[in-house]
Amino acid sequence: MIEIRRFGDLSVIHVLQASALRNANLAGVKLLGADLRLQDLTLANLRGADLTGAKLREANLSRSRLQTARLPNADLRGADLSRSDLSGAQLTGADLEGACLHSAVLTGANLTNANLCAVDFTGATLARANLRNAAYDEETRWPDGFDAKAQGAETAVSAQERQQEEARKRLAKEPSLSELVRPVAPAPEEARPRLAIQSRHTGAVLLELDTDCFQRASLYGAELQGANLRRVNLTGADLRRANLTDADLRGANLSDANLSGAVLEGADMAEIRYNEGTVWPDRFDPTASNGRAAESGTQHTVLPRLRFWKREG
Repeated sequence: MIEIRRFGDLSVIHVLQASALRNANLAGVKLLGADLRLQDLTLANLRGADLTGAKLREANLSRSRLQTARLPNADLRGADLSRSDLSGAQLTGADLEGACLHSAVLTGANLTNANLCAVDFTGATLARANLRNAAYDEETRWPDGFDAKAQGAETAVSAQERQQEEARKRLAKEPSLSELVRPVAPAPEEARPRLAIQSRHTGAVLLELDTDCFQRASLYGAELQGANLRRVNLTGADLRRANLTDADLRGANLSDANLSGAVLEGADMAEIRYNEGTVWPDRFDPTASNGRAAESGTQHTVLPRLRFWKREG
């Protein structure tokens, strides 16, 4: 016996007996992210059901009806889907490692980016199935005469190499903070200084910021080599281990900033402002940089925090 409770568009299954889901009628039910691990769903009717992200590891779905069911990103590792009907099912990004799909029907199914390592497809029907970028290995067993590569599938090693290359390309397109930060066209001395975040590729100004926006900014480990931070208000900023080599910090306000472990080699720090709350790198002498202590009791308006992360690798 099962109980299905609906909450808006979602449904929650309460299994009241161990065999309750066997031959159950769950057609069209929305079970996003449902935990059905190890459940016996033999002969269940799941036609058109939405099982996006569902946990079905080692579940028994043999001879089940899953036509047009939605199973993107579902965990089907080790599941038994033998003789099930998955015609038109959406299995994009699903993890089917070690699953049994012996004699299953997958006509028109979408298996894009699915993990098909060690899957048993013997006797299965894969007519018009989309296997683009699906990963398989030497343990994957295909129907006789089936050419997985011709259908867009690739070996797990090739898939990993492709994903790594795509990641490298994405990272190569992402400009670092030091490449983005530049001064806006010169403004009158009495005007409030501003910074522009500019696209390295198109030159377009993506965002202009008042320099006050860098108060209390989290810049831990940031790559700011050669950055133009002239007259920027860095009050209370976390600059620990930041790389400020050759940065222009003339007139910057570093009151209460933490520069412990920061690299300041070649940085121009003429007329910087600081106070007793400023934490400097070991053996750094701010007076040697022509800095000056901030006036006692100076008040600063704290605007919303900006956070930057150093890209690893």
